[in-house]
Amino acid sequence: MSLTNPPSAASGPGSVSARPQALKRSVQAAFEDPNDRGGKVGYQSKVKVMDKYRVVGFISSGTYGRVYKAHGRQGQPGDFAIKKFKPDKEGEQIQYTGISQSAIREMALCSELRHDNVIRLIEIILEDKCIFMVFEYAEHDLLQIIHHHTQQPRHSIPPSTVKSIMFQLLNGCQYLHSNWVLHRDLKPANIMVTSAGQVKIGDLGLARLFYKPLHSLFSGDKVVVTIWYRAPELLLGSRHYTPAVDMWAVIRTTSTTITTNLRQPRPQAT
Repeated sequence: MSLTNPPSAASGPGSVSARPQALKRSVQAAFEDPNDRGGKVGYQSKVKVMDKYRVVGFISSGTYGRVYKAHGRQGQPGDFAIKKFKPDKEGEQIQYTGISQSAIREMALCSELRHDNVIRLIEIILEDKCIFMVFEYAEHDLLQIIHHHTQQPRHSIPPSTVKSIMFQLLNGCQYLHSNWVLHRDLKPANIMVTSAGQVKIGDLGLARLFYKPLHSLFSGDKVVVTIWYRAPELLLGSRHYTPAVDMWAVIRTTSTTITTNLRQPRPQAT
């Protein structure tokens, strides 16, 4: 899947090569935006993000930050996904008020978790009061795959592929739960798939330890899990819940993937 739009042939002979370069420069400028640095800099990092990585594209933007695709500048193999956390804003004024609870949890958990079916954190860089989390790169997510197979002409996801994705997803969930981690935001967009077909559970911003928590799970985050994948007990306002909320989201994700095949048009009778 391309991260940039193809240039228009009708824009003139010079624009075909100029537009991708201009787009790359705009992505680079957004990544290095000084307004995201939280004002006056009091700490200078010994490691500079741009010294180690070259940003080549924009992937997505969420509540807490933006994600960019990057290549290593120092001979690191493969591609990387760099998550840049947004600073807190008061009106139009950007104020540095510390690190968000979501960022702290994600950094703490991803630093400890190591499994083939959980996205791997490479390193964390703090530069000019801005946090960058460098992850391994996955080319697709399950939502993209579902959308691709619903476009005309429609074609079903092979049953063997569905089985493989669901097996790996359950394998990753079993690892998280056995280590007392609730994901709390499982959905197709947060299930990464590499070009080799390996599934990686990503975006642990809402994840939380559920072994003897200092406060109830409800007290920290009142709303968890995207509504279409939210378990009945959460919809009914339960203040106490278990890993079953993740399993409900897995079931909903499985049904979404399977029903993609069921919506295929019937062949016309001859």
